[in-house]
Amino acid sequence: MVSHRRPGDPPRPGPRTWRPWRSAWLDAAYSPTGFWSTQQPGGHFSTAVRAGPLVAQAVAALVPASVGVVVDVGAGDARLLAHLADLLPGVALVGVDRRVRPEGLDPRVGWFRDHFDVERERWTNGGPDAWSSAGTPFLVAHEWLDDLPVPVVGRRAGTWHEVEVDGRGHERPGAAVGAEDRAWLADWWESGSPEVVRAEVGRARDAAWAVLVRWAVARGGRALAVDYGHLATQRPVEGSLLAYGRGRQRAPVPDGSVNLTAAVAVDALVRAGEDAGAETLLLERQSAVLGRHPEPAPADPLGALVRRSEQAALTAPGRWGDLWWLLQGARAS
Repeated sequence: MVSHRRPGDPPRPGPRTWRPWRSAWLDAAYSPTGFWSTQQPGGHFSTAVRAGPLVAQAVAALVPASVGVVVDVGAGDARLLAHLADLLPGVALVGVDRRVRPEGLDPRVGWFRDHFDVERERWTNGGPDAWSSAGTPFLVAHEWLDDLPVPVVGRRAGTWHEVEVDGRGHERPGAAVGAEDRAWLADWWESGSPEVVRAEVGRARDAAWAVLVRWAVARGGRALAVDYGHLATQRPVEGSLLAYGRGRQRAPVPDGSVNLTAAVAVDALVRAGEDAGAETLLLERQSAVLGRHPEPAPADPLGALVRRSEQAALTAPGRWGDLWWLLQGARAS
């Protein structure tokens, strides 16, 4: 049995009911007492789009002139769309999230409540066909896929098994992994990193991304994922399940008090999009994307200092600079 409590974290009360991590993660994230139902994410962690307008400017630069609507999937507080409202005049903007429309959101931004069911691998309120019919789409999934709950598995003596967790964050080995998950692990974890002993099975994330890409390509559009992730030769040996709460990294405990997250297998995502009919148009770290076309600094010294600080934070290795940008879709004719 293993505890992921970090040094300095207080003991956590909780039921000693053992469940596979994905089931516990689903409840901790989405139940009436879960993180996304009871917490304001901005009080626990920050995303790259909250650092300033530079990410939105880089996104806007990737939007072809033919696009009629930008849809932000997992829009959260809609900060990205609020920036894009000024950068893309004449383009319809739609936020999609399981949460209600944020108060005070720019009236130029539409809103649709929907979420992806990772167990059934489908959207629960209509999916992309229901979100917009405003023309050629450009979909954005910014730091969304890493929050989708997925199975956490461990390997012992060459056999993969589910990792079970109780309400305090203690773990134990569970049942053997099913055939579909074993096949996914063989394709995306074992081949590049045979020494891996723990992983997250991203099949549901691949499925979610494929739905978005297929819809975009069918309408001559594109889809952009920006997220924390890894490639086959860089898989984390101990997996990547983390938790954030109150501004710092915390123990991954499925009690709804922290945001649970795990990095994305980026190459699996690339394959899922290509199998959905897309071409891969961009695959780079954020440090390269933002570093290649830095925005001119404002003329006033204070504004220039703020811009340099934002640029440094967004391109720093070990932080937001390590985000992957994956753009897939139809090429412009």
